[in-house]
Amino acid sequence: MFAQIVSTKKPDGKTYKYLHIVESYRDGRTVKKRRVANLGNIGQYSEREIEQIIRTLESLLQHRTTGSLEDFEAQQVLHFGVPYVVQFLWNQLGLTEAIRDALRDREVTFDVARYVQAMVIHRLVDPSSKLRLFHTLDDLYLPDWGGEPWQLQHFYRALDYLVDIKPQLERVLYGRLTDLLNFRLSLVLYDLTSTHLHGHACPLGEHGYSRTHRPDLEQVELGLLVTPEGIPITHEVFAGNVSDKQTVPDILKRLKEDFAVEQCVFVGDRGMVTEKNMALMAEAGFPYIVGFHKRGRIVSDALLEQFADVNAYHELKDTLRSLEVPATSVDDVEKAEGVRYILCYNPEKARQDAAFRESAMEEAEAGLKALAESLTKPKRGRKPTDKGVMLKVADLLTRKGVET
Repeated sequence: MFAQIVSTKKPDGKTYKYLHIVESYRDGRTVKKRRVANLGNIGQYSEREIEQIIRTLESLLQHRTTGSLEDFEAQQVLHFGVPYVVQFLWNQLGLTEAIRDALRDREVTFDVARYVQAMVIHRLVDPSSKLRLFHTLDDLYLPDWGGEPWQLQHFYRALDYLVDIKPQLERVLYGRLTDLLNFRLSLVLYDLTSTHLHGHACPLGEHGYSRTHRPDLEQVELGLLVTPEGIPITHEVFAGNVSDKQTVPDILKRLKEDFAVEQCVFVGDRGMVTEKNMALMAEAGFPYIVGFHKRGRIVSDALLEQFADVNAYHELKDTLRSLEVPATSVDDVEKAEGVRYILCYNPEKARQDAAFRESAMEEAEAGLKALAESLTKPKRGRKPTDKGVMLKVADLLTRKGVET
């Protein structure tokens, strides 16, 4: 017995569909069908009414033949999307083979690639400690990793191995990306940031210029070299007291020797502008685009005064405007042959800078007022000297960024 929809075309040209309950039976050697019930024009029923018919018929059965969401009980929910994408890209780049090849001559007692991949997935899903990863591994969709039990200490040991093979692995990744994406490196962008540390066990931890606004803590500097698309090429970790300009020679050397880059445009910020670095880039055959100090230098101040009319600048993109200045009009003792000077103006950035300066000035004025009031109050002990007061003033103005 089964349901059957019978289509009938009426004289008015319309087609009607009727729902019949039909039974098949055998008449000798012939299989025939007979209508048991006519449930009428199916087009007149709503979806809810059809569902009610199905439920009513199903209630006559001892065992249900269909299920619903109410029949399911969630036992475990796995993170699927991120692990699936990571595993796909991981296989495309051949990272497991690359890690194993790099460690081939080492006496490694566990699968380092397996643990590194787990940490990459965890960093994207739930960035936290290795201990938390160890306790939440069952929440990740990891179908290809077999039944070998995980061990917490291997996550930490895997990172030690990864640091050892970092240069070799970066070269392999660069080569694979070059092949997969079919790109030729013509421009690189380089910048540094810092991250502070808690504790004193890091051999690179030093006090320095803190971009995280924690000068009270030791820090390390992180240098990252990327393509214009944002694909990392290499990174380096420097001592926390290293300045931006001091890191440029090492990065240029790695570009030339480790990645065999013969020529590309090097893009950096104003902290990397030194006569030595410019000479190194020229020697390496790398054209460069670097930011120049906006104020506080004779060249900068002269250019801003001479080309103050922003209406003469050319519009590039969105609100950005630029003006190339003839090199002959720039009196720069560090000027090298072929150097071009381009002034840029962004009204949105100008408004942000003006608001920042105004806020910094207000905070500095409030700080100076508080300092003056503290000096007028009678205190026991040694009286402040003129030099001591000036040092406090200088420190306040420096912290607020209004010393010039």
